[in-house]
Amino acid sequence: MMTSASNAFLDDVAGKADELVKARQIPGKFVVRVHTITTEEDICMQPAEECRPIHPNRRPPILESSSLDPIVAELTTIKSAIDFYAAHTKRVHGIADRRVKVIKLSLGHRMLQFAGLVEPPVEGVDSRKYTKFVTHFNGYKESEEIQEDKEAFNQELRLLRDDVLSRASVVICTLYTTGATCVREQVKPAIIAIDEAAKVTEPELWPILAWFKPDAFLLMGDQKQLQPVVLSSREDNPFRDQLSVSFFTRMHLAGLMRVMFREQHRMCPDISRVVNKVFYHSQLQDAESVCTPDPLSQNLTVWNGSKFGVSSPLVFMENRNGQTDRDSSGSSYNMSNIKVSLTLVENLLVDNVATGRDITIITPYQAQMSRYCDYLYRLQVEKPTIGVEKVSVFTVDSFQGGEAPLVIVDLVATKRAGFVRESNRLNVMLSRAKYGMYIIGNGDVLDDRKSGRWLPRVFLNLRKHQSRKRVFDSLADPVSYQDFAMTNETEPTPSSEDFPMTNATWADW
Repeated sequence: MMTSASNAFLDDVAGKADELVKARQIPGKFVVRVHTITTEEDICMQPAEECRPIHPNRRPPILESSSLDPIVAELTTIKSAIDFYAAHTKRVHGIADRRVKVIKLSLGHRMLQFAGLVEPPVEGVDSRKYTKFVTHFNGYKESEEIQEDKEAFNQELRLLRDDVLSRASVVICTLYTTGATCVREQVKPAIIAIDEAAKVTEPELWPILAWFKPDAFLLMGDQKQLQPVVLSSREDNPFRDQLSVSFFTRMHLAGLMRVMFREQHRMCPDISRVVNKVFYHSQLQDAESVCTPDPLSQNLTVWNGSKFGVSSPLVFMENRNGQTDRDSSGSSYNMSNIKVSLTLVENLLVDNVATGRDITIITPYQAQMSRYCDYLYRLQVEKPTIGVEKVSVFTVDSFQGGEAPLVIVDLVATKRAGFVRESNRLNVMLSRAKYGMYIIGNGDVLDDRKSGRWLPRVFLNLRKHQSRKRVFDSLADPVSYQDFAMTNETEPTPSSEDFPMTNATWADW
């Protein structure tokens, strides 16, 4: 069993595990990706739901952009808004749970395969065992109601579900789902692997520790990255400090047997060199796969050399004159950093250096992320053909465990570093990129000893990657949305003079 707190990570693991199982061609072995049980039942019944005639009192379906009236579709602004929204909130057709991304490996889909209702069937499974379920399913599909015989139907549904779970070779689910009755009763794993264990609070592990008796527990994580998030204060919660220490960290400090994987398989050497030196005392080694330059990394190196005078896939872009403000919730945002970042995104897309799918923007603050989503949409409306709708935006905390080909890191801070100074968060922020990374920040904040010990160390290692040119002297056609400042925010639109880039000789450092 593989489990984690991150659905995105588990989807990725499920796909790779399925490839491994298929490559070995062992009969009857298969992978199951389990979402919440209610969602899995929806997935199982979704083919029948699609075929049922529409009830006169039924709630109208969720509109997809393809089903819009052709006249409305011709209105560019509305269509762009819908396309942008659909790209960032994409859901599997007919399934309400937006977290579902991998239908073919889901428990609900495997149930349909066991029953012989979808191809391909699972080898070694006799679908005749589920004849009663198929009868109920086909009757419901033909508009029959199952209220009168609902208990019998649910019994057949549970039988099918439990058979799939008990026969699965690999079960992949979130920590929450491991506590579901059917999972803990039917799944008997020999090994349980828990990813991002350093970020998991102990209570989240209790279902696994209490209900399962595997031969081995594998806790995988990094105590140098994000720790458990406990929102309550010490005054409200006397156990706050204990909850802030993960089970993983507690076992690590107790001296339990541990192994450190020293070979990293994600970051290209220019990026890994900074992370390795600052956070890991140069203990990491680059795998052979990352030492071979990727085409995107090569393109970025050439492009950055011509635009910024830095022949590297890693560039630090300094913005000294940005202003940090707070929204009503107290979260910070920096509008001039957004302009720098989106101008960079536009140039990367227009010059065909990267695609929108390659680019991910990460920032420490929710308020900044929300504004990025808003202005990415505005850029999509202004320039609908360059692929902006595929650009992703995350907060740092939500992107732990994630990776992207090209990452733009927006540090936001202009006066005080805030929680960006924390080494765990900095480590996550700087270690997500595979082939290229841009860091947008204020050098005064990074180099300020009041910002703690970690930011100055990061800045020291970024100096040779600092852009030699002014941002808007280097990038063509800066984004020029009308009313760039948000409603009720009066910060003026920055000009090129607001972004002085240090033009020094680097031998002095």
